[in-house]
Amino acid sequence: REACLDVTLDLLAYTRELNPKVIINYTNGSFFTPFFLLSVEYLWMNSGDHGSSGSVPQISRLENATTYRDDHFYHSFNNPERTIRPILPIANFMTHGILHSKKVKYFNPKTDPTHEWLNYVVMYYGRGTLLKELYLSPDYVSEDMWKALGTASAWAQNNEDLMRNTVLVGGNPKEGEVYGFISWQGDKAMLTVRNPNRHKQTLEVPFDVSVYYRGANDKPFRARAIYPFVEHMPWKLQSGKTFSFEVPGDSVMAFELTKGAPLSKAVVTPQPLPPVVAASSTTEGYEFKLMIPDEEFPHYELLLYKAKAPSINGVAVTTQRKSKGVMGIDLRSYRGKTITISGKTPKMEAWLVVNRKVNAVANATQEGDILPWAIGQNNRRLTQQVIVTPKESK
Repeated sequence: REACLDVTLDLLAYTRELNPKVIINYTNGSFFTPFFLLSVEYLWMNSGDHGSSGSVPQISRLENATTYRDDHFYHSFNNPERTIRPILPIANFMTHGILHSKKVKYFNPKTDPTHEWLNYVVMYYGRGTLLKELYLSPDYVSEDMWKALGTASAWAQNNEDLMRNTVLVGGNPKEGEVYGFISWQGDKAMLTVRNPNRHKQTLEVPFDVSVYYRGANDKPFRARAIYPFVEHMPWKLQSGKTFSFEVPGDSVMAFELTKGAPLSKAVVTPQPLPPVVAASSTTEGYEFKLMIPDEEFPHYELLLYKAKAPSINGVAVTTQRKSKGVMGIDLRSYRGKTITISGKTPKMEAWLVVNRKVNAVANATQEGDILPWAIGQNNRRLTQQVIVTPKESK
């Protein structure tokens, strides 16, 4: 093995001698050591070319793909029971990029909302890898998908120097725990976070040398949300002190952290969803009533986990989306109505995942901004549990 590695290193050196500007992505036989970076720019993350994790029930196949990759990074970089963070930046990893082709299709533009594709793209770049790989079949990419990809790619390229220092924070994606990636350079940071769970969760973010912040402590900092909307946060941050905030269920968000006092006193908050009426789940099946507000919703989906297709007001319905035991039903056509949903599956789980419109003032944009598409500028994510499984109620 040592002799084989010596020959490989000689070959890499010869390649660079022929072309000093060549970028080498070393994918065969690599392992996590910074000494490879003396000879190559990027190393394979040592997992499958693509994969899908169903450990957290998701309707979006893109979410399952994101969980698969980030679970790998968690166990390689952030799991205190398994590993000490290697002396190797996430920036130098090859992760097989953004995939959407005839061979690998995680997204259907006809049934899947564009914000899920944009979440997938933002998480890929927010992860901090600098090797930008696009495995795309252009015929399968819609105009909205190109817009999402173009704006997020420009944002990542504009912040490439900042993202060299990306560190994983938070919990285990495969267990549905909230987590994120933070990148510091000087007095500016980029923080990209994801909550794969339907419950809202609190993320704690270190603000010290453990995440490569190198500035002075006890200085005031502020935050600005830059995805999926642009908004000043009222957070009073202080360097040297861990901070925390709530992340809505089933969501991806990105923030900028800079020096100074906060520029707002409150966040834009949507009205809560109407309460569920008379929900029950027995060994015979389930039944519940929902009142759908009479307003336009960008997204209003009922997710059923481990359940057969239900009936609405006694009429069998066809689910629009299915993925790894989860089915999704778009309820926007029932706006202004109270509906009864029933089925014969016992011990199932049901959730509402909704984007509700808000009156957001566009006062947080700055001259020269290069940001991902603010696809959620005028709406905010809400999740509501409809049926609590017997296991959860104990």
